[in-house]
Amino acid sequence: MRLGRLLGAAREAHGESYDDLVRRCGLAFDQDFFARVEQGRAELDEPLVRWITELYGVSAGELVPARSRLVIDLAERQVAIGDRRVPLSGSSPEQILVNYLALVYSLRGLPPGRPIPLRKVDLQVLADALEVSSRSVNRSLGRIMSADADAVRGQVRGLRRRLVVPVAGILVGVTTVGGLLLV
Repeated sequence: MRLGRLLGAAREAHGESYDDLVRRCGLAFDQDFFARVEQGRAELDEPLVRWITELYGVSAGELVPARSRLVIDLAERQVAIGDRRVPLSGSSPEQILVNYLALVYSLRGLPPGRPIPLRKVDLQVLADALEVSSRSVNRSLGRIMSADADAVRGQVRGLRRRLVVPVAGILVGVTTVGGLLLV
């Protein structure tokens, strides 16, 4: 899914259409194929990914964004990845893992409950913060992803509400200022 979004953004940045890609690939694939690739619905093996990235004119550095650092701050009661922060709604190890997954699903734009690969470095940070083994954290996260997705969904909804309220506040503020300037 992420690869497709990145390829679509690269195609648009180059000002190309699906027709352009079809012509440049010598009619080997049709528009539907490229649409499925960008929607994350096409199955691609490694050689095909390499070929497609060349066709789209992107480098691996563009496709693999820099990784943000995971920070679990129990004193400040928050989990953060890059500039995105989630307040911890509970102090149990289970709740911390639910908060982490909600943040990851939100950042990746994926629906909660979908199995996702997790970075080893994140597992180790979680293990250190919770004072358990990374294997235990991995098992718990896998169980939460499959069996307790509703808890993660609730956290993701809460995250969206926290993001919408500040944006709505900014719009109200701008509208108010605009109204004052008109008077």
